Amino acid sequence: MSTDMRTPILPGTAASDYERYLRTDELLALQKATEQLSHPDEMTFQVVHQASELLLKGVAFDLERAHVMIGDTEDDRAVRLMSRANAMLDHPIQLLRILEKITPYEYHIIRAGLGHGSGLDSPGFLALLHIGPRLGEVFFDRVSAAKISVEELYRRHQEFFRLHEVAEQLLDFDEHVQLFRFLHLKLAQRIIGGGVTGTMGTPVEILRQRQEHIFFKALWDVRNEITAKVDAERNKEVTGHGESESDRKYVNSRSLDEAPAELSEELHHLTDFIAKRGPRNVSAIRLATGQRFCEFQRLLGSGLAGHWRRERIDHSFDQHRSFSLQSFVEQVAGAFWIADGVSGSPAGASKCGKVDGI
Repeated sequence: MSTDMRTPILPGTAASDYERYLRTDELLALQKATEQLSHPDEMTFQVVHQASELLLKGVAFDLERAHVMIGDTEDDRAVRLMSRANAMLDHPIQLLRILEKITPYEYHIIRAGLGHGSGLDSPGFLALLHIGPRLGEVFFDRVSAAKISVEELYRRHQEFFRLHEVAEQLLDFDEHVQLFRFLHLKLAQRIIGGGVTGTMGTPVEILRQRQEHIFFKALWDVRNEITAKVDAERNKEVTGHGESESDRKYVNSRSLDEAPAELSEELHHLTDFIAKRGPRNVSAIRLATGQRFCEFQRLLGSGLAGHWRRERIDHSFDQHRSFSLQSFVEQVAGAFWIADGVSGSPAGASKCGKVDGI
């Protein structure tokens, strides 16, 4: 007995089961009709906000499930759900970038029809603000039950691996929320300005103040504690980013001209390749660039970064190398110009041969 797989079997009136299951008829009717739009960009404005609300609903739903699992010590399942929730939260953050493409004058046409509507009333985002503290409460209860401090959790992370992974996912979530707040603030500043009030009469400055709020302060503070503890054990006088004065005077055992010379050779290989391929063979050039940059990264990591950070080399660089600093920088700038596909240093670009037509 054959069955026509194209015939819908789910209840509904739409032409396919896909449309019936997702209720696309209803979903796609939630935006204003074209003739009702105050401005064509209002369609983008509505679609972005509605899509964000759907995604935020999914994030909150998974985090609610994770909250229960943390309490039940099902850490592996909790981590999987929080990881998915954080990945889902990436998209509302990126959608804010789309709204930046609406110009201020066009936005003010749309704004006139928003009433007192404000992003501060987003049910999806409010759900995140509600679940955040409860996630922290159940997590820190687990830490207390293990009779360890947060610092011990990180120091003994192999012993408490699953709970440590929960902590890291919580920190990821906290960071995502801060990024969302920050980009929302920048969006408001970019579209309506930083010294005005929003649709609810709330100063934009309030967005900046709220952006400083965090859920899991102890997970951020423990980084300071760990750094202070490590520095104390090493008896270092920290001067910045974990560096001491002794670090700055330290000279790497690798000779000063060894790593840069290798790097210069790699750059010459790349520029010769580009010159032979010509300006139009972009695919081959980009492939070669990617391969060469893997080697560049290794060489830089093995020697240059340490030298350039730890020494004042501006007065002695040339006497230790067979090529000039200016030539080296120009070659690097040109190579990165090709890899990024954007205009870089003109001098660097010319060093890379026949690439002006790319």
